[in-house]
This record gives sequence, structure tokens and C-alpha cells, in this order.
Amino acid sequence: MGDSDDDDDVPILEPVISSSPAKVPVTIITGFLGAGKTTLLNYLLASDHGKRIAVILNEFGAGTTAENESLAVNAAGVEEWLELDNGCLCCTVKDTGVVAIEKMIEKKRGMFDYVLLETTGLANPGPIISMFWLDEGLESNLALDGVITLVDCLYASKMTEDSDSETTENWKVQVALADVILLNKCDLIKSDQTVLDSLKERIRSVNPTCEMHTSTRSQVDLEWIFDLGCYKNDDISTRLKRDLYSRPHKIDKDVGWEAITCPSSQVLNHKNFENSLCDLLWTNQEDTHSSENCPEILRLKGSVNTSHGRFMVQAVGQIYEITPLPANSMEEQAESQIVIIGKRLQISHLRKTLFGITAMA
Repeated sequence: MGDSDDDDDVPILEPVISSSPAKVPVTIITGFLGAGKTTLLNYLLASDHGKRIAVILNEFGAGTTAENESLAVNAAGVEEWLELDNGCLCCTVKDTGVVAIEKMIEKKRGMFDYVLLETTGLANPGPIISMFWLDEGLESNLALDGVITLVDCLYASKMTEDSDSETTENWKVQVALADVILLNKCDLIKSDQTVLDSLKERIRSVNPTCEMHTSTRSQVDLEWIFDLGCYKNDDISTRLKRDLYSRPHKIDKDVGWEAITCPSSQVLNHKNFENSLCDLLWTNQEDTHSSENCPEILRLKGSVNTSHGRFMVQAVGQIYEITPLPANSMEEQAESQIVIIGKRLQISHLRKTLFGITAMA
């Protein structure tokens, strides 16, 4: 063939395979001022983890005067990125929206594969947890991996003695929302093991399902922090049994927990269960007067058998998710189990609302 014939040849087109980019996992780090959050971040950045981490220091709250002055350049939401020698990134943003953080991250896409978000000036991390989780369901490029709460052992062991203070109330909320509790500065109370044991028991009375580790100067095993997968679609029944039935059931008078079960022989109507869950999370929550005697749900997690199959259910505040579990995730005869952490919890009301059970099994 001549050149003119070659020019007329139709080119062979390679098929284009579209695939969504992998979501970047986000770990939220919370805790009171002085608990060791910044020390933990510095330790993680200096560790040999093989990850390219973006650390975001997010000033969600008003902050102190000193904090505001140091962040004056970011007052209008303008971020500054600091590129570290080990390939990690660090920035500060003053914004309460996940979208703003996503836009920041998009500018540096490809330069990191993990995000550590420190919440500063925010007593209750629930709203930002909910925003990240909800945004993930809206095709976000971020995926919430877990929530780490640092506890100052020395300070917390004294603080929990005053259960009526606002500070103690905020501390309990942070504990309730945690997937992992780091008991930091444990060296300051190591001379009295009973103090540490009492603190652990106090934490378990608020959150029975969290992992708990002790640390000194925020030095931790990396597996306690990274790739936790706490919000993945996973059947947690085995872990719930281990956590809930291996210790006495104790309810904190302000923030506590209840565990409810439903026999494997009872299959829940899927639509009715979801409607009941919505009623539990949403009813009377906006009405201050009506909500005085209504349960306030901080965290909810479990696995249930419904008419559509076996599902994982999770909730943070008023945001919830019900997702199908793989057929081989658990034995077929597994019972339905849900752990609820919150305020004003009554087990009879919870069992009746979610499972339709009016008497204890």
C-alpha cells in the first residue's frame, strides 16, 4: 500500500477502563488541650511507616487568643502547606466544612496517601465525624478510617471525680466517640496501678467497644493509628460479644451504653427497622423540652438480620448507615446485636424501638 492508503486506515482504539481513584483514609485525632495530640503527630511524622501523610490542623472552634494570633494568616480560610523532609505535608485551615478540606487536598492529590486530622478548639468532635462520614457516602475522595482520642491519665483520673462539671461531660463525649483510646502520660501515675485501673474502668463505663492502649509521651505502635477500618462494611458481632460479655455491665450516670440482642430466629422487617432507627435518632432531638427525657444517641454500632439479609448498622449522632454484609461474614445463625452509647438510655425502650421486643429474653 502507498502512503495515501496508510492515511486512510482506521486507527485501532484501545478500550478505556474507567476506575475511581482510591479513597484517601482519614484518621481524626481528638482530645483535650495538653493530652499530647501535637506530640503524637510529631512522633507519627518522624516514624518509619512508609506513608506519605498529610497532617491537617483544623481550628474548628474559636480557639484561645494565642491560637487566633498564631493563625491570623488563615483567618480567611487561606491555607499554608508545609512540605516536610520525609515527604509528608502539614497545613492549617480554619473552616468547619469538609468541602474546604477536600479542595485543599485536591491541590496536592498524588502527593500523599493518608490524612491525619487534628481537631483543635472543638470539645465535641461528633459534627466533624458525621460530616466526613456523610461526605464519603456522597462520592467523596476521602474515607473516614477511625477516631483516636488521647486521654491525659493524670488529669483525667482527677477530672472524672467531678462528674457534674461541663469539662467532664465534654470528656465523656470524646471518649464515647472514640474507636481507639490512647491513655497518654501513663508514666505519671505508674506508681499507683489502682488509679490507672480505675480510669480504664471509667472509660469502659462510657465506651465498651473502643480499643484502649497506654502510652508515654505519645509514643505508640503504628498499628494503633493507621488503617483501622473502623467504618468499613464488616460484621462486628464476634468482637461485640468479646467486648460486652467479658466484663460487668456498668452504666455511667451521664453518658453510658446499653447492648441489646435479638435471637437469630427473629428476622426484622428491613423497612420497619430503618424507620425505627430514624425515630430513635431523630425524634424530639430538636425540641429541647421534649428531648429532656428522650435518649440522645452519640454512637451506635452492630449487626442485624433483616428481611433483606444481614446488615451492619452504624450511627454517629443523627447520621446513620445500614450496609449489607458479605454472605460468609458470619455464621448463618448469628443473632442481631447493637451497642448504643449515649445519654438517658433505657434498655427496655431501646429493645422495643429497634427490635420490637417488649420483655427481656
